[in-house]
Amino acid sequence: MIYIAIIGYIVLCTAFCVYLFRQYFLSPMLFFLIFQQIMFIGIVRLIDVNNSADLKLVFLYCVALFGTILGIVYETSRRPLYNRKVTATEEKGVNRIGKQRIFFLIIFSVIVCHLFFNRLGINLVSAVYQAINGQLNFSQYRKMVNFASGSGYVYQFRVIILPFLTFYLLMCEKGIRKVLGCIILPFTLFFLVASGQRFGLVQALLMVAVASLMMSHYAADEVPIYKNKMLIVLMIMAVGFFVALTYLNGRVANSGGLFAAIYDRMIYDNQISAVYAFRYIEAQPIQMGKDWLNMAVDLLPGKNSYIPVASVIHAQLWGGSYEGTAPPCIWGSTYYNLGTIGVFVVAFLIGLCFKRIYSMFVRKRNSKFRLFYFGSLFLTLGMWMTDSPMYLFNEGAITLFLLYIVVTLFSGNETEKAQC
Repeated sequence: MIYIAIIGYIVLCTAFCVYLFRQYFLSPMLFFLIFQQIMFIGIVRLIDVNNSADLKLVFLYCVALFGTILGIVYETSRRPLYNRKVTATEEKGVNRIGKQRIFFLIIFSVIVCHLFFNRLGINLVSAVYQAINGQLNFSQYRKMVNFASGSGYVYQFRVIILPFLTFYLLMCEKGIRKVLGCIILPFTLFFLVASGQRFGLVQALLMVAVASLMMSHYAADEVPIYKNKMLIVLMIMAVGFFVALTYLNGRVANSGGLFAAIYDRMIYDNQISAVYAFRYIEAQPIQMGKDWLNMAVDLLPGKNSYIPVASVIHAQLWGGSYEGTAPPCIWGSTYYNLGTIGVFVVAFLIGLCFKRIYSMFVRKRNSKFRLFYFGSLFLTLGMWMTDSPMYLFNEGAITLFLLYIVVTLFSGNETEKAQC
């Protein structure tokens, strides 16, 4: 029976992803189901079929898939978009006031990141010098950055705001603003990789790729993605940094090779913590939302005494320290807080809300800035594979929304309605 459930999940999820792509091209629903399938495939490789907690986790994934699809279908039936085409203008979508705000946000982000890293004794010049002399220790950098006061707030500037605006200038603007993007680019890349973590770099890389695909598909004056020289250069640089970072932080040595290290990051690391976390969670009482509430309080300045499941599992897996995280999967966290019914309800709401966000994208004429924003937002929402709704805050979905409001409010042609 378990094998039938696994095969059924993979077939249904794949078929629905094909439908979503053919119907809507890129969407948060598509990305969400793709990343859910990546998690599921990695998890079923690790489960023990004789362990009741592991079997229950597979069952919850099936419940969640059904709930997500039902939410998407329900929202589609209420707001059909079959006769509506996405329209795009040749305008950048941001007028003089908006461009001034972009310039201010870039400068402010650079200052915030510089002050944060400088307080830790990390700067671009010293990092380059240490790299030349073979003294660069990314493991030490990672610990320093992750556990420094204010690291979560700075993360929003160095991984979300600064890369988004820098790459927007490079990809969409011309003249002096593109030159500004070129000047800021080295600092942006340094702030991305200086923590020793690869996720931020991968997220920024995928944001640029998805936004470029969106513009190439919808913007009439945009060159095809394979002819976009700036994108090709950025991708080569980003991949080079990713490979170098994978070597420098010791992942290659631990995994036995570069491709093995990449494979582990995609299909093993999150999945093994999800399996062990659910074995712990399944033996605990349902928290009725208290776990999520305590994690939400922890977002505020200062730290409370609450130890989340992710830290407990990290201590069990890697040796007694709570200074780290090995988070449960999204459905493990949901089950811990709301039970099996809660998994279905949350999955249904995710499908419904993600489809509504796509409807917001469709119902207005899209400038290049708006395409860049929605492409990045779609990806960030879709990458929610682990942990609680705090992911939306921690990994930048809420930040992207606020950034869009700040830049476009009274500063562009973003309110123009699409023609039906």
